Amino acid sequence: MWNWLNGFVHSSGFGGLAAVVAAAIAYVAATKGARAQSERADEDRWWDQAKWAMERLAGDDSEVALGIATFQFLVEHAPDSQAAAFVTSAVLPVLGAPDLSDIDGELPIGAHLDQGQEVDHGDYP
Repeated sequence: MWNWLNGFVHSSGFGGLAAVVAAAIAYVAATKGARAQSERADEDRWWDQAKWAMERLAGDDSEVALGIATFQFLVEHAPDSQAAAFVTSAVLPVLGAPDLSDIDGELPIGAHLDQGQEVDHGDYP
């Protein structure tokens, strides 16, 4: 009854099947590794952009507006909740900007400023 299995295991067909299974396992592992590497690169790029936006906040009014707009974009496209929490908990309160949960993820540029009000940059010119 099991003679066909014994014959198949010793045939070239079994070797081919084993090669296909091994290739499928290697493909899944490589795809998962590439996906993890891509996600890590996306996170690194996000944090580089957050650093760039933070540096804009020390500039003139137009640079500050650009920094805030960049943070808005970064919150909407955060790679994970930790990155979004960084902006909503650490950056926006310092700027006096509204909490994003209060405005459904939409942060209007300059929303923390009254019309005609200038940004206080402290010691920066």
